[in-house]
Amino acid sequence: MVWNGIKKEEPNRLVHCKGDGFDETVTRRKDSLVSDAARQVTRVEIGHPEGYLEVFANLYSDLARAIVARMRHERNDQIDRPFPTAEDGVKGLAFVEAALQS
Repeated sequence: MVWNGIKKEEPNRLVHCKGDGFDETVTRRKDSLVSDAARQVTRVEIGHPEGYLEVFANLYSDLARAIVARMRHERNDQIDRPFPTAEDGVKGLAFVEAALQS
């Protein structure tokens, strides 16, 4: 199956059609080209749909470190990414409600 020139059978491959007429194929991989920060939050190898798994794994591991740090009365310097708060949840529900009303 092809969608906008992208083969869905090859989700880890991107063909970048440059304006100069030369196409470049970019593949997802875990190697020296991947930053340390990206490697830290990547848990599955190429070929696996990682989005759903990664988001919850990163969220829960960051949240757990934050809870442990608070319980130990330590600074929370280990968390690189902000995680959603209760206020974010309320805003999300307000958005859904507004969408339903419209």
